[in-house]
This record gives sequence, structure tokens and C-alpha cells, in this order.
Amino acid sequence: MKEFFPVLHTAALFSGISDEELAAMLSCLGARIDTFPKGSRLLRAGEAVEEVGLVLAGSALIVQEDIWGNRNLLSKTGPGQTSRRCSPARRGQC
Repeated sequence: MKEFFPVLHTAALFSGISDEELAAMLSCLGARIDTFPKGSRLLRAGEAVEEVGLVLAGSALIVQEDIWGNRNLLSKTGPGQTSRRCSPARRGQC
């Protein structure tokens, strides 16, 4: 996982810490690397989330799909980025 340390250090969660501290944190958190084929759906609206993911390579699209199957691109995340989007109905809770 050390090959991804430069990318991890760009993430706000891991900025300003040493490689040794990062290695200890990742070990303690049970970090792992997963790969997903292009077009994979990682999470659906309303699903419970038990883990945090961070893009290390490639990109992930945040897409809103309506009941007719129409898709709206909300954002795109790349290496070291995380994304959080708040629906207009919940803006006061974010």
C-alpha cells in the first residue's frame, strides 16, 4: 500500500502526518485496496454505509438516477478525493 502514500497524503483525512503515522493508522483501521470494473455501482441511495472509501487511481462518478432510468452527473472524484453531496431537502442537516 506504500505506493499509494503520495495519493493518500493529498486527502484531507491524512494530510500533515508522516509516512510512519499513516502506516500505523491504515493498519489500525484495517485498510484494504479494492478494485472495481468500469461501470460498477458502488453504492445506492438509501444503503447503509459501514466503510469509507477513497479513490486511489482512476475516477468515480456520483450519479443521480430517477425512476425512469435517466442519469444526472452530480460530480466526479479522482485520486485522493472524497465527495459528499447533500440533497436540497436535507441541506440544513449537512
